[in-house]
Amino acid sequence: MKSSNYMCVLEQIYNFLLLTPDFKSKTKSEKIVAYFKALNEGDETDFKFNNSNKVSGKFGNKKNILIMSAPEISNKYKFLSWVDEQVNS
Repeated sequence: MKSSNYMCVLEQIYNFLLLTPDFKSKTKSEKIVAYFKALNEGDETDFKFNNSNKVSGKFGNKKNILIMSAPEISNKYKFLSWVDEQVNS
């Protein structure tokens, strides 16, 4: 199965979010939700944040991602490796 979310795209989204004015003041959970909201391939109505531990949307072949096991988002490469595993496995 071919990856639809290449690492360079995952990193571009990460880098873009770092440039947004209020990103650094958000909580870990809010940052992760913002990341997946930007990664969502559908329109805004396709994206949902459920129970503080799951995001739903269109992420390549995946529709639901459990975010409670996400590493610290400030650790860029560990976080992006985790995202890659979640959306491309």
